[in-house]
Amino acid sequence: MRTSNAATFAVAVLAAIALLIGACGGTDYGDAAETSSPAPPPARTTEPTSVATAELAPTSVTTAAPAPTSDATAAPAQPSAITLVASSVRFEQRSLAAPPGEVTIAFDNRDQGIPHNVHVFRGNDASGDDIASTEIETGAVRQTLALGDLAAGSYFYQCDVHPSQMTGTLTIS
Repeated sequence: MRTSNAATFAVAVLAAIALLIGACGGTDYGDAAETSSPAPPPARTTEPTSVATAELAPTSVTTAAPAPTSDATAAPAQPSAITLVASSVRFEQRSLAAPPGEVTIAFDNRDQGIPHNVHVFRGNDASGDDIASTEIETGAVRQTLALGDLAAGSYFYQCDVHPSQMTGTLTIS
């Protein structure tokens, strides 16, 4: 008798599972040849839903072209890349310029066997806030110096090895 109750229970459980699987089966959206595109499947939600389902009628979807974006929502500008060359124990560019934003200096030390670097300060001389500097390296060597997001203003740069003869001004405007 115990086997009979267990068997009945097992059959009831399997029947319930079969009903649930059948109820969760695919959805028929109708004949696709009748419309230009079938309706998308319903979105899944976390809210409770009833067991009964309704058949969805196929629909046609028309979308408008996206509106042009304004400058306020446009992608950010690419970083400004400035080249600074050291040659004959001097900077070839005594004045550099870039727009506000991310600024990078490509430093090209062409002086074979002579150490140089580039050190950038906020303001008109080396007494201003330190912005960034490259390592002092013996040339010939190329280095990249990321200055970050610079606001409009004046910035001073120098070679720390030759500060009296290798200086310049970076203007952000």
